[in-house]
Amino acid sequence: MKYFLITIFLLGLNNCIAQNPGESLFEFSEKNAEKISLIQLIANPEKYDGKVIQVKGFLSLEFEGHALYLQKDDYEYFNRKNGVSILASISTEEKKNCHLKFVTVTGKFYLKLYNKMGTDWAGWLITKNMDPALTREELKKI
Repeated sequence: MKYFLITIFLLGLNNCIAQNPGESLFEFSEKNAEKISLIQLIANPEKYDGKVIQVKGFLSLEFEGHALYLQKDDYEYFNRKNGVSILASISTEEKKNCHLKFVTVTGKFYLKLYNKMGTDWAGWLITKNMDPALTREELKKI
């Protein structure tokens, strides 16, 4: 039942913000994503509204808690002002590999998507691609 309600919510949400009838929320090109910091996004969300961006942060994919935070402490203390809500179309395997880890997320950012309830998030990041961020040691090996 829970998954049915989530699916209905996502379909309704998709229809609400799609610019053309039948257009999917996840239809965008990641080719020319602007690489920015999460700090830049949180400080100036209106500057990136409707743009495809790439950011790094600490990812939570909990039920009713899909979010990308600036750091792990922001997740631990539920500091929504230092994060963006995530709407992800990714596989279960990708979710397992990325949950509660630092990740690189590429997606389309919306300042307002479903913020009618007065949430503190900087906005919504729609994504179909996320990868665990590489550590210094991993980068040295490349």
